[in-house]
Amino acid sequence: MERVRLTKEERRVLRWLQRNDGSKLKQIEKLAFAPAVRSLEQKGLVRGFWSEEVGLVDAALTESGETYIFFNPRLQNPINWNKVTAIAACISALAFALFITRFVIFK
Repeated sequence: MERVRLTKEERRVLRWLQRNDGSKLKQIEKLAFAPAVRSLEQKGLVRGFWSEEVGLVDAALTESGETYIFFNPRLQNPINWNKVTAIAACISALAFALFITRFVIFK
């Protein structure tokens, strides 16, 4: 399954929902988890149940969320290979430049 970029709070919510039933959310957790649950809903990993008066009432992992946690138990974010490649190119260009200047200076 493809990895999804998650914030620290989203990872916390996923781990909590994996261990606990969403209906056991205390009022303070509901306030703290609500933005993360909305974000995870958009990513398809969690289903939140909302009330106009209360806000977040209940939350539960979707089947996709359970699968995501199964294949990525440490909830690691994906690696941006473009940045890694750019850094490697800069390092190799710097090494090449130093190598060339060594022969030019000590000729």
